[in-house]
Amino acid sequence: MSQIAPPQQQQQQKNKKSFQMSLEQYRDLRERGFDRHRLGAQVLLGNKLNMKPPNQEKMEKEGLKQWPGEFQEAYGILGGYPEIDRVNRHTLASGITAALLRPVGNPVPKEMTILSIAEQQLPDSDQWYEMFQNPKAASWPDPFLFRPETYGLKLEKEKERA
Repeated sequence: MSQIAPPQQQQQQKNKKSFQMSLEQYRDLRERGFDRHRLGAQVLLGNKLNMKPPNQEKMEKEGLKQWPGEFQEAYGILGGYPEIDRVNRHTLASGITAALLRPVGNPVPKEMTILSIAEQQLPDSDQWYEMFQNPKAASWPDPFLFRPETYGLKLEKEKERA
C-alpha cells in the first residue's frame, strides 16, 4: 500500500531532497577544486605532517587584510601553499608511479609521506626524483609578500581602468 503524504509533508520532503542535492554538489565542487588546485607535491621522510608555524595564522590574518575576501581565498590555492595532512589523489598516484619507475640503483625512501601543495601542475619525473632524494616539508609562504597581480588577479578598480 502506498500512502500519499499531506501537502505540507510533501513540500518538506522536496526541500530535504533539494538540500541534500545542494550539499552533495557543494562537496563535489570542493573536491574538484582540491583536485584542480593542489597538484603539486612535497615528500616528507617517515609518517609526518607539515604543521603550520605557530604564528602562521596570525601572519595570514594580518598580511592578507589589505586584500578583498576573494583574494584572501585565492592565497590558499596559489603559490605553493602546502597542505598539513592531505594529498590530492592524482598527486599521490603520480608519486607512487614515479617511485615504482625509479631505477634499482636510485631507491626512494622506505617510508615517506606525500602531501599536496597548491600548484596546478603535477611534478615531472625530475622533480619527483629531487623530492625522493631530498625529502622535506614545503615551506609556508609569507602572506606579507603575497602579490595577487603575479597570478593575474586584479582589483575591481584596476579592472575598470584596463
